[in-house]
Amino acid sequence: MAKLSDKYILIQCELRPTFDFQQEILSHGDEVEVLAPEHYDNVLS
Repeated sequence: MAKLSDKYILIQCELRPTFDFQQEILSHGDEVEVLAPEHYDNVLS
């Protein structure tokens, strides 16, 4: 995890995305932006 500013942090991890993981990301609404992989951002939109 890297702190980019007082407002942003960058988290990088390798995992097998599951339904529960997707729901956790979605539960944060507009507070989260998926940077990569690009196709995964489309899945969560």
